[in-house]
Amino acid sequence: MNNIIWKSFLLGNEFLRVTPPSTNLSAKNLNISDEPFDGSIALITRAEANNGVKGYIEKKNYPTLKNKITYNDQFSLFLYHNYEFTTIKDHLSVLIPKNQIFLRILDCTPCVNVFLTTILNYAFSKKIFNFNFTGADFKFDREIILLPCLEVSSDEKYIWEENGHYYTLAVDYIKKLMNLAKEEREKKTIRLYEAERAKYEAERAKYEAGYRKEKELLVWKGFLLGNEFLRVTPPSTNLPAKNLNISDEPFDGSIALITRAEANNGVKGYIEKKNYPTLKNKITYNDQFSLFLYHNYEFTTIKDHLSVLIPKNQIFLRILDCTPCVNVFLTTILNYAFSKKIFNFNFTGADFKFDREIILLPCLEVSSDEEYIWEENGHYYTLAVDYISYLFLTGKINYNQKKIDDYTYQY
Repeated sequence: MNNIIWKSFLLGNEFLRVTPPSTNLSAKNLNISDEPFDGSIALITRAEANNGVKGYIEKKNYPTLKNKITYNDQFSLFLYHNYEFTTIKDHLSVLIPKNQIFLRILDCTPCVNVFLTTILNYAFSKKIFNFNFTGADFKFDREIILLPCLEVSSDEKYIWEENGHYYTLAVDYIKKLMNLAKEEREKKTIRLYEAERAKYEAERAKYEAGYRKEKELLVWKGFLLGNEFLRVTPPSTNLPAKNLNISDEPFDGSIALITRAEANNGVKGYIEKKNYPTLKNKITYNDQFSLFLYHNYEFTTIKDHLSVLIPKNQIFLRILDCTPCVNVFLTTILNYAFSKKIFNFNFTGADFKFDREIILLPCLEVSSDEEYIWEENGHYYTLAVDYISYLFLTGKINYNQKKIDDYTYQY
């Protein structure tokens, strides 16, 4: 489009920052759901995570908006919400174009809102200013942005007039740019999924011969957890989180800090190793939420409600120490065995004796001259490691293939 003209605009000339719709209640006084439900609206806070959506609340008589850009002047962050929302309004405002034609364009063209949000976030970027900068430090009204425009006649609908020339927003051009960006984002993301799938395919090939042999011979056997595992006290800092310097990202000399939370595989963050005791390649058990998590990295814990599973048999222990696939497979089996679907939603691991729960594992019968884990009535058994590894890696391949098949980038 050769007739596109990029023009600069002063934000204070183009937008009003208005008070957002609000519940006028704090989050602790609202019944917030993690998922939307019939009659719900999104609740927006100043957080960046999840596009600012803290959760979903019943609409009731709360004021709402839709298809609007919010501005967080504390973190200099702009977010577009193409759904009905209300807010916990601290540090938030809503951008409203002063020109009615500009307003109508934004109200009915989501991709223009996304484009504008991207431009605004770049204009207020820490890369341009510095990491001490916040929107509250800088006057919003005097910042300048560039937008693609078309010159039109005075008889047509226009947004801006300048020295006898009339301009409107190049909506079709913006749509084209956003579609190109969407295609490139999809290609890039799918390439990442394809690389991940290829990695698992290469790893699976190592186990294929063993899998084909073992699947004809294996037997599934039931084992009492109390006979197979010790639950030991985990390594711990012996300090509460508030007394630790926790980083969101790993750094040289750091270790993972594990809590009882399920999010991020239990990793709250990363701390300096110092002299804290650690473990690696171990499964932790949270008896409050009946949750098993495998950690193939060095970690310590804030140990409340956590224990570490240690096989009583040394051969079983060696297998788990050197075969991540088996740990993940075992973790999946354990989580299913303690599932709320099997028990009920009032069930916790603390209510149920870990030692008496039974799990099924795929085994191979071996001779007494070979390394074995279990003996039963003169028969000797070990774990079908190649079979387990092949199954696990097949699952990872299928998972990535499904992501490739289903992926579409949403603005």
